[in-house]
Amino acid sequence: MLDQAIYEGDDMKRMAYVAVQLATQYNNVERMGLNKPFNPLLGETFEFVEDGKYKLISEQVSHHPPVSAFYIIGDSGYKRWGTFNTKTSFGVGTMSFSNIFNEYIEMEEHGELFEWEPPTLSFHNLVMGQPYIDVEGTATLRDLKNPDRYAVVKYHKRGWTSKENDFKLEGSVYRAKDDLAFTFSGKWNDHVVLTDT
Repeated sequence: MLDQAIYEGDDMKRMAYVAVQLATQYNNVERMGLNKPFNPLLGETFEFVEDGKYKLISEQVSHHPPVSAFYIIGDSGYKRWGTFNTKTSFGVGTMSFSNIFNEYIEMEEHGELFEWEPPTLSFHNLVMGQPYIDVEGTATLRDLKNPDRYAVVKYHKRGWTSKENDFKLEGSVYRAKDDLAFTFSGKWNDHVVLTDT
C-alpha cells in the first residue's frame, strides 16, 4: 500500500492509502494468535531486505521494560519508523496494551510526514472461555506538514453474541475539519473497501 501511495498523484488518495495500510497492519496479530511473542535480547538487531521493496532494521533498545525500535526504507521512496513501548492494563479476564509512542511515515518527494496514533490491542477470556486477541478503540493519522489533513479509524469491539463486529473497522479521511474526502470500511484481518466521497 505504501508503494501504491508513493506513486499516487492525488494527495488525499495518497493519505487514504497510508491510512488503510496502517489500519490493516494488525492482521499479523490475528495470524500469530496467542503464541509467545518474539522477545529479543537487549541490543540485538535484526535486518531484513526484500529486493525491490524495502529494507528494515530493528533493535531491542530496552529489555525491562521491553522496548523495540524499527526503521524501514522503501525502495519506492517512503521511510517509516517507530518505537514500541506498551502500557499494560488489566481487567476481569482481559489484558490491554497501548503503545506509548506513535509511528511515522515520511513521503519526502511529496513533502508529507504522517504520524499514526495507534489503537489498543487486547487479550480476552484469559480466565474462562476461548482466548482471543482484538484491536479496539480509535486510531488517528495526521499529516504533520499539512495539519488540517487527518484520518480517523474506529475499530469495533467484538461482541459476545454476534460475530457482526468481529475485526470490523471504519475510517474517514478529511481534507480539513468536517471536509470528508474518503471513507473506508471492512475487516482489519481480511479486506477494506476505499470509497471516494
